[in-house]
Amino acid sequence: MSLFSRLFLVNTLSIVATLGAVFFIVRKKAASYFMGLADKYGIEPAELHEMFLQALNYGFLIAGLFSVSIACLIIWWLVRRFVQPVRQLSQQFEEISAGSFNVRAAAQSTPELSQLAQSFNRMANELDKQEQLRRRLIVDIAHELKTPLTNLRGTLEGIDDGLITNNQDTTRSLIYETDRLTKLVNEILDLARLEANKETISLAEEDLKSIARDSFQQFGKRLSQKRLKCLLRDWPDHVPLHCDKEKLHRVFDNLWSNIERYAPNGDRVECDFEQCDDSYKIKLSNAAPSIIQDDISNLFERFYRCDLSRNSEGNGLGLSIVKQIVELHGGEVGADYRDNRLAIWFQLPKNISFQMT
Repeated sequence: MSLFSRLFLVNTLSIVATLGAVFFIVRKKAASYFMGLADKYGIEPAELHEMFLQALNYGFLIAGLFSVSIACLIIWWLVRRFVQPVRQLSQQFEEISAGSFNVRAAAQSTPELSQLAQSFNRMANELDKQEQLRRRLIVDIAHELKTPLTNLRGTLEGIDDGLITNNQDTTRSLIYETDRLTKLVNEILDLARLEANKETISLAEEDLKSIARDSFQQFGKRLSQKRLKCLLRDWPDHVPLHCDKEKLHRVFDNLWSNIERYAPNGDRVECDFEQCDDSYKIKLSNAAPSIIQDDISNLFERFYRCDLSRNSEGNGLGLSIVKQIVELHGGEVGADYRDNRLAIWFQLPKNISFQMT
């Protein structure tokens, strides 16, 4: 039985039961009142009583049929008005399940249906966003794989045709392109393991400042070549943290690598430290005048790269790996954009107590 039929039947039965109860009570009370009047005035009640009950039954029958008919029409209209949006949402769910993510629920008059429609639209927006990112992911993977493979094939064909000399420079070029492919594949596999919670984590008592300093020293020369001025602000002498040193080192490596790749020459880079009640917050910021709001909301998506970085050597996986590693430690990441400066931050709890599944 459909929802419409059930609601209609329940409401109709409720009205019929109410009328039946009213008829029973009134009939009893009216009969008792009539007999009392007959005794009081000395009237023979038998024949008049029978006529009275017939008139009462007839009146209730007419009134009951009329009221039930009117009530059924009103119930039908109200139930139909209530069920129709639910049917429309059900149909829209079917459309989404078939892959049409551009459907949206219309605004509703009742608070409950309005909340349901808003939840549906939020779900549809998120599914539409994920579908666009999935398509973009496929295109980006194909692009990232195509470039080094094309270079490798072109070089090898040139050697085979005798157009390119097979010397040390050629070998280095082939090794470079092979390394690009290897790095890309390894990062895809690492990200897949992190997202599937299959990456092992070894927690130990470490110094977060030492991890940040070691990572910075690795990139110091490359940062200085771009005349980047790096400032470490509000860092204490020692920052104890129960963490996986190697993985957090990779977090800093990816962040410094992004800054080296995208920060404009001569920029001021700031690495701020903030100690919260039960966590540490680290924020790295640099100038980024060409970023738009859509870039901020998608920075941590796989293979996402803003327009200003399309021609760079990055593959768009660095920040995705940062996000997964930080969340693996029970923390969170985010990005802020203000006054043409981009700030990537992550926050780690001081005490991490969980078991990997």
